[in-house]
Amino acid sequence: MSTWARTRAAPCPRWGPARYAAPADLPGGAGRARLPGMRYFLLALLLVPAASPAATRTVSVGSFERIRIDGPFEVRVETGRSPGATISGDGRATEEVDVRVTGATLIVGKGLNGWGEQAGQKKGAVLVTLTTPSLVGATVIGGGRVTITGMKAMRVDVSVSGAGSLSLAKADTDQLNATVIGTGQMSLGGRAARARLATSGPGVIDASTLDVGDLIVTVDGVGETKAKARGSAQVTNAGLGSVTVTGPAKCVVKAPAGGPVICGAASP
Repeated sequence: MSTWARTRAAPCPRWGPARYAAPADLPGGAGRARLPGMRYFLLALLLVPAASPAATRTVSVGSFERIRIDGPFEVRVETGRSPGATISGDGRATEEVDVRVTGATLIVGKGLNGWGEQAGQKKGAVLVTLTTPSLVGATVIGGGRVTITGMKAMRVDVSVSGAGSLSLAKADTDQLNATVIGTGQMSLGGRAARARLATSGPGVIDASTLDVGDLIVTVDGVGETKAKARGSAQVTNAGLGSVTVTGPAKCVVKAPAGGPVICGAASP
């Protein structure tokens, strides 16, 4: 064989067939086995629901003078205005809140869609804003949080049952009745000629900024009650909770279980 023929037959080390190691993340290389995992990852990203945009929904309501909050809602009540209700927050969550008036009571609760929520679904926070000329009663059931600007009437009734809270900035009434059952909390301000404060369980009533003439306090459990009175104060502590009453009121105290009571001028 000629020298030229041998040269053509031998592969050129410089220009011969190129062999490249395929990168791990390119098709044809060792990374081909990783592609199914990558596809599953991208598919999972597509299945993650996007957060709904914020929305505000206005609900047409008739007149009401009492409210009942059934569930873990944040509610703000402004008195001295025309009746109205708005729901703001996550778009999907606002559609699952039911606001309706039955008789003279406005009720905030979960709609039919709200009860069908699947495990693992997360909704954004929802704020319910209510307006009304006047309010004489407010009830919180469950874990709701309610703030009220003012309540003016001959008699005012407020209660919390469960782990919720109620804050009344300014009461103006002849008779105020406040009850907390469970682990809830309540704060009261303003004026009341007479007030009756009752707790059952570890709940708390803070009426230290409520100006009261004659006061009645009942504690059954390990809760805490703070108040002040100018005229008289009758305190019954049937549990191990604590009661503190400031002011010049003449006090009558009963604490058979030994729960601590501090009152202005206690008498046997």
